[in-house]
Amino acid sequence: MKKIFFVVLMFLLVACKDEGPYRTPIQSQSVPQAKVRPVKAVQCAGDMPEVLKEQFKDFRLAEPSDFVVAIREADSELKENLTCSIFTADFNQDDRLDYALLLVNQSSKEFRFEMLINRGNGEFGRTAVRSFKPPVDSQEAIVYTAMLFKPEGVAGVAERDNFPLKVGTEERRIFESKPAIELWRALDTDVDGLPKSLEVSTLAYCSDLFYFDDKGMLKQLTVCD
Repeated sequence: MKKIFFVVLMFLLVACKDEGPYRTPIQSQSVPQAKVRPVKAVQCAGDMPEVLKEQFKDFRLAEPSDFVVAIREADSELKENLTCSIFTADFNQDDRLDYALLLVNQSSKEFRFEMLINRGNGEFGRTAVRSFKPPVDSQEAIVYTAMLFKPEGVAGVAERDNFPLKVGTEERRIFESKPAIELWRALDTDVDGLPKSLEVSTLAYCSDLFYFDDKGMLKQLTVCD
């Protein structure tokens, strides 16, 4: 009797060791699968998208050498890329890829920010535009703003002390749940809109933010330090 008990006990111990709960197979066919939005790679630089070349035939994407020295130096010191010129993302979350661009006019050297929403018919609607004049005393480095991307589900710039949407509000929840673009705006400008200083502390003092709410409407905010 003792021998039989010992054999049964050994069998149970071996079974528990080899078939623990962490090795129990999951019956996937009986578990409903949640719909997950596919994560898209966020572009930072590259070539003008073929579908936009005709629309922006007088422009090219800004290159790192186009940015003023202070931004290029900060870009080399920080983990965040400050010289991006194109972001590809689903900004209004309709399962179509949209664009945010930082463009340089090939003849006048003026530069601009454009947010383009994919209409699904081969056309892109211009939903946000900011135009900038080049610095008077600059021959090559002309771009004195930076375009940054905030992924969905990330607070990002909302962590700044003076962010206008308060923690716990529905507006704050919406902002943090959406992808957004942050565009630097200089604190002190002259009558022509040119920054009086090209130091990063001045150029990055304010940020204009662009994102879409739950109804697909463009929202714009400004935060300054």
